[in-house]
Amino acid sequence: MALCNGDSKLEISSAEQNGSCEGAVAILDAGAQYGKVIDRRVREMCVRSEILPLETPAFAIREQGYRAIIISGGPASVYAEDAPWFDPAIFTIGKPVLGICYGMQMMNKVFGGTVHKKSVREDGVFSIGLDNTCSLYRGLQKEELVLLTHGDSVDKVADGFKVVAQSGNIIAGIANEQKKLYGTQFHPEVDLTERGMEMLRNFLFEIAGCTSNFTVQNRQQSCINEIREKVDKSKVLVLLSGGVDSTVCTALLNKALNQDQVIAVHIDNGFMRKRESQSVEEALTKLGIKLKVVNAAHTFYNGTTTLPISEEDRTPRKRISKTLNMTTNPEEKRKIIGDTFVKVANEVIGEMNLNPEEVFLAQGTLRPDLIESASHLASGKADVIKTHHNDTELIRKLRDEPHTLLQRVKSCISDEEEEKLMQITSLHSLNAFLLPIKTVGVQGDCRSYSYVCGVTSKESPHWESLMFLARLIPRMCHSINRVVYVFGSHVKEPPTDITPTFLTTGVLSTLRQADFVAHSILRESGYSGKISQMPVILTPLHFDRDPLQKQPSCRRSVVVRTFITSDFMTGIPAMPGNHIPEEVVLKMVNEIKKIPGISRVMSKCPQMILSVNFHLLPVYCAIKKVVCARASFLHICPFFTFKASALSTQQNHTSSGKFVSTCKLKAKFNLNGYKDVEKKKVVIGGMFPVHKRILSSDGNTSRVPVSSGCEGFNFRTFRWTQTMLFAINEINERDDLLPKTDLGYVIYDSCFTISKAVEGTLTYLTGQDEAVPNYRCGNGAPLAALVGAGGSDLSIATARILGLYHFPQVSYCSTCSALESKFQFPTFLRTIPNDKHQSSAMAQLVLHFGWTWVGTIAADDDYGKYGIKDFKEQVEDAGVCISFSETLPKVISPESIQRIVQVVVESTAKIIVVFSSDVDLSPLIQELLNNNVTNRTWIASEAWVTSALINQPGVSSVLGGTLGFGVKRADIPGLQRHLLDLDPYADLLTEEFWETLFNCTLDYGKALRQAKQRAKEVNGTLSRAVRGVADGLCTGKESVARLNNTYSDITQLRITYSVYKAVYAVAHALHNLEHCEPGKGPFSNKSCADITNFEPWQLMYYLKNVHFNVTHTNEEIYFTDGDVEGFYDIINWHVNSNGEISYVTVGHYNQSAAVKDRMTIRNDSIMWNNEVLEPPRSVCSENCQPGTRKGIRQGEPVCCFDCIPCADGEISNTTNARECILCSGDDWSNDAHDTCVPKIIEFLAFGEPLGITLITISAFGALVTIGVGAVFIVNIGTPLVKANDALLSFSLLFSLVVTFLCSIVFLGEPQNWSCMTSQVALALGFALCLSSIIAKAAVLMMRAQALKAIRARAKAAAKAAKAAAEAAANSGSPDVIVTNTNNNNDVGACANPDVDTLTFAHQRVIAAVATLIQAVACTVWLIILPPYPVKNTSAQNIKIILECDEGSVVFICCIFAYDILLALLAFVFAFIARKLEDHFSEAKSMTFGMLVFFIVWISFVPAYLSTRGKFMVAVQIFAILASSFGLLICIFLPKCYVLLVKPERNTEEMIKPRAKPRDGTSTGTSASLNTTATEVNATTAID
Repeated sequence: MALCNGDSKLEISSAEQNGSCEGAVAILDAGAQYGKVIDRRVREMCVRSEILPLETPAFAIREQGYRAIIISGGPASVYAEDAPWFDPAIFTIGKPVLGICYGMQMMNKVFGGTVHKKSVREDGVFSIGLDNTCSLYRGLQKEELVLLTHGDSVDKVADGFKVVAQSGNIIAGIANEQKKLYGTQFHPEVDLTERGMEMLRNFLFEIAGCTSNFTVQNRQQSCINEIREKVDKSKVLVLLSGGVDSTVCTALLNKALNQDQVIAVHIDNGFMRKRESQSVEEALTKLGIKLKVVNAAHTFYNGTTTLPISEEDRTPRKRISKTLNMTTNPEEKRKIIGDTFVKVANEVIGEMNLNPEEVFLAQGTLRPDLIESASHLASGKADVIKTHHNDTELIRKLRDEPHTLLQRVKSCISDEEEEKLMQITSLHSLNAFLLPIKTVGVQGDCRSYSYVCGVTSKESPHWESLMFLARLIPRMCHSINRVVYVFGSHVKEPPTDITPTFLTTGVLSTLRQADFVAHSILRESGYSGKISQMPVILTPLHFDRDPLQKQPSCRRSVVVRTFITSDFMTGIPAMPGNHIPEEVVLKMVNEIKKIPGISRVMSKCPQMILSVNFHLLPVYCAIKKVVCARASFLHICPFFTFKASALSTQQNHTSSGKFVSTCKLKAKFNLNGYKDVEKKKVVIGGMFPVHKRILSSDGNTSRVPVSSGCEGFNFRTFRWTQTMLFAINEINERDDLLPKTDLGYVIYDSCFTISKAVEGTLTYLTGQDEAVPNYRCGNGAPLAALVGAGGSDLSIATARILGLYHFPQVSYCSTCSALESKFQFPTFLRTIPNDKHQSSAMAQLVLHFGWTWVGTIAADDDYGKYGIKDFKEQVEDAGVCISFSETLPKVISPESIQRIVQVVVESTAKIIVVFSSDVDLSPLIQELLNNNVTNRTWIASEAWVTSALINQPGVSSVLGGTLGFGVKRADIPGLQRHLLDLDPYADLLTEEFWETLFNCTLDYGKALRQAKQRAKEVNGTLSRAVRGVADGLCTGKESVARLNNTYSDITQLRITYSVYKAVYAVAHALHNLEHCEPGKGPFSNKSCADITNFEPWQLMYYLKNVHFNVTHTNEEIYFTDGDVEGFYDIINWHVNSNGEISYVTVGHYNQSAAVKDRMTIRNDSIMWNNEVLEPPRSVCSENCQPGTRKGIRQGEPVCCFDCIPCADGEISNTTNARECILCSGDDWSNDAHDTCVPKIIEFLAFGEPLGITLITISAFGALVTIGVGAVFIVNIGTPLVKANDALLSFSLLFSLVVTFLCSIVFLGEPQNWSCMTSQVALALGFALCLSSIIAKAAVLMMRAQALKAIRARAKAAAKAAKAAAEAAANSGSPDVIVTNTNNNNDVGACANPDVDTLTFAHQRVIAAVATLIQAVACTVWLIILPPYPVKNTSAQNIKIILECDEGSVVFICCIFAYDILLALLAFVFAFIARKLEDHFSEAKSMTFGMLVFFIVWISFVPAYLSTRGKFMVAVQIFAILASSFGLLICIFLPKCYVLLVKPERNTEEMIKPRAKPRDGTSTGTSASLNTTATEVNATTAID
């Protein structure tokens, strides 16, 4: 016995049945649940597709001719160790690729991107943002609803890719438009992605260029034929459940075979719906099927199977399962049911005495069942959602046995998807809880059993809110995959346990009744036909129990799920109130609750219906599906695929078993052209785009399709057609070329459309006006070669067909570089140069004129794309930038044309390179004229450079000055006469030419009707048309020569000459074939071919090796790998005073010459668009002049830059410098920043005004100091001078002279001696000065301290005397004597200056030692690290400051810190002694002098730090002078005042200190110490 089940194949064209996949789409299966859905969607758009394993090698895909690749999703992670293997080359073989979900992540990882696992999954319908400028999403909104099911996400986008779709911060789509690689994280193939079909349509047709020529033809009959061939006289046992799958399978077998061959058995497994077996039997009987019903309920109830020991056990060990009625695991239940079906079938075969080896077992299986059970027939790598009874391991084993008949049934249900859910605005009184059961579900490609969430409400359910929750909860909580709504009152206590449930008769009875009630109500409501499926599920849940009473769970609840689907893989829930009336649902709920044992009724609210799954029981379709199965033959036929080879497409069985011919006309093409094959020995084919386009069709599919006609007559290409006729006639008249052979011709109009070119090619090959592929159905003259088919796109299409039969094709204007591939186009030759030469010529022209900023426009075909691609590659390598690159639409699109014009206007590029045919370019030129776009220079390709279709009146303002490349031009003697001598009545094509040219008609009846219509429109009366002469009627004698038309214009015979050469190339090849000498031929055994009966490949040999000279031009013609040499004329469009354009040749390009000699061009002969002799400039940014550098603009081409001025100290001395050059330390940039100039050397010179001023002040200070010294010398014997120690005074004056004079040393250019002298002299001068002040201040400080001590003792004595007096008075003793106990001698000693503790000697020692310390430090400094002159180049940019470097910062800091220490000591000593009064207040003078000193030097620090250059020296000198003057004035001015002005005060008495009176009435002098002592030496006696 064997089992029949499996995948399906479609009967399509013979190419498919022969194994060719040309133009098909390869779907690489990565294990997705939707792999077959992708396949279905692609074929629904009439594109052939094949599902291949993910590991299919790239070379196999390429060699089999697949047009594009789609990679499905999958359950694996791309970063996992066990990730499925694939060939990375699938992304680099040039095929467009669409990666879906896992496929996108694969693509991103291959190109260097990263993928990682997100913390939150996305499962459900989401609104994502789309970049609708991407080709994949063109025509879509910026936000769309899509289905996302993934846990891994793209983290880093690979180089070359851009993000084109996002879901929040998660990348949902990437694209590399250049390589045609696209990835979507979402699933465009499912219904839940609302506009997914548009995305797939964009990919298939706009990106991949697929054609919708895949049709399903006579599928039912094909299946019947295959069944008959496979089964022959054997019998087939088919197992019927009553579902659509097995019912359709049985009906088809019954139709294909005799009734006695089909054994239909319905096995009642005991789990059928109420009265379902009876209904199945009745329905099938009406279909004429004899049905045997087997009651096997008991067998199934007690059925078992073998299972693995455990899920973790990978050994072959097995265990026997429990009986079905004691099994709770859903997966095990399904396996038991499936295997029991096979066992019962074997028993049936035994009971009927059938030979198992002669009986086929047939089975129908829905596609979703195979997908959910991870069948290899659906997907090689998918995970199991759930096992189906018709796809268990036992059944799979049976499939692999010999004589297997595989069958696959598609669903007959096709309902439209309803309106999507609205956003939730308010949600009230809802409560969600977890139910203690698991249900099968799907999240992405990770399938598992997960928990169910229940939702209840206190009010009537708001279904849109519930649907929103059903999507939200599983997405947020991944342990939940289903949400149900619990009807009835608010659930206070959710169930926490379950009711034990097995497949017993009682349980089944309850379920049957619930199912019967629900479906009865659905049928009665009239909505049964609108609901795709409504499973009724029994769950072991008992609600409404009081937990305090610990009531056991003994009831069960029912789940009713209604949903709508078109593919039974994805769908939408049938929402109450929308798809089904809410009262119908409530009626179901109320009636089901009446069934004994039912606790609650729940409605499943799916977040997305991803599979047909039955949660607990294998519930089957209702009666309505059996009826559907009966009607399914009207619109659907399931397919059968046999393991044996497919039936031949060329032969078919008749009822008698004999073979008959099936050469049958499948299409009648509407072709126009010329034909002359009668009595001709050889026929040459020709194809020319005489019309510009085909007529648009209305897309009506309700009538027989017909081949479209053409419109838009092209006079230029009609001239080409006549040139071929002229050349053939000329050859036939010649005696030296094919003298014994008359050439015939078959010429068709391709209408500049691929489909028409293919029609003509097939018809030409057939040999009659009908197309029968692979056959030539005529006995006429042999076909030689095809001259054509026009544009490159047309030739590519025809060359692929002709190449299959090794049929020669010689093209006259197909220049696309793609056609040079002999691997793809082995029999293609051309008499026009390859576009790679023209692209090189254009690139060299652009470089010749120094244009670095150009725009490009290309036609949306291979000619434009390849030509502009080669041009861009060459100029970009040379540093030229592309401002814009636009594509002209093949179908007229005003919006696209206007957009291109806007781009041209907004661009600053003045040079625009156009690779396009004249037909495609003309709408753009017209729109440019409408917008008055001028001041552009156009670079034209050969296809339109001399086209009259472009050179229309008025275009001179736009296209004047155009430069272009034209192929070789030549005069063809006799052609003009042929063109003018046309018979307008000879054929339909010439008749149309005549009528179009002269704007009349050759049909008298048509002319009469037109005249009558015009007459009625004008005045309602008939004109002379009714009297026999119709207006607009051609006479047939009109003169073509009188019209200035492109047809008769023979001044620019370029493509025309190429046509002429193509015909002659074929003729010379035929001549060589005809004149082959026997025994010297090129074929096997040196044989020759017979010109009356040769094969195309034989002529191909002669064509490849043809070599001849054109008679009147003497041009040598030969082919090198099918191409001729690349020679072009450089043509300039000159505009005369009348605005007319003439073509002037201004140069040449010869590809065969040396590189430097290839282009010759006369610049002075060129007329430019701007009416000047100089070539236009076309640069994105003007050259950066010296003094500036190029600054890159982010996100723009390298030719677009900003000229940034060089910074100070930097220069650029070249044009377009990339970097500025830093000047050396002694130089600085000039104002123009284009050269470095020496810096200005600066120092404070003696001769400048500031220097002279400072010298004057210094000298003045020194002289004043010397003058003071002179005053002291004159008065050296006076008390004042002697009291101040003359030697200390002179040392102090000397130090001030030094400080005054050392400031002069700071001036002038620094030298070694001046640097050392200035700093050392300053340090020593101040050290001596401050030391002297310290010595003086120390004495005064000690005197002040002594005075303070005496006063303290006097105060204490006075207090004691007073206390004694008071004590005596209180005691009443009349005689009290208080006697002073102070030692008057001691006080006098302390108060007498002559007996000061510090004598003059001590003071001198202090001054000498303090100065000596500084002198030693300075000496060490000068020896170890002396100051030295330096050039300071960093202080000021444009100057070099000559200054002294301190040598050692540590030394100079220590030295001047020492001076600061001396100053602080002097200030402290003087400050303490400031209250010691005398007539000239010396202590106060010292204090003020030191304050001035500190103020000056504290102010000096910030002034010095904020000053630059020579003024730093000036500030330093000023500080020296100011502090010196401060000390001089404060210390010596009071003394000089006494000596010079008040000499009477210069006495011993006046200079003695005296104490300050207690009452404070003193005038400021202090009292003497003796007076102070006297005050406390009084004796008081009291008698």
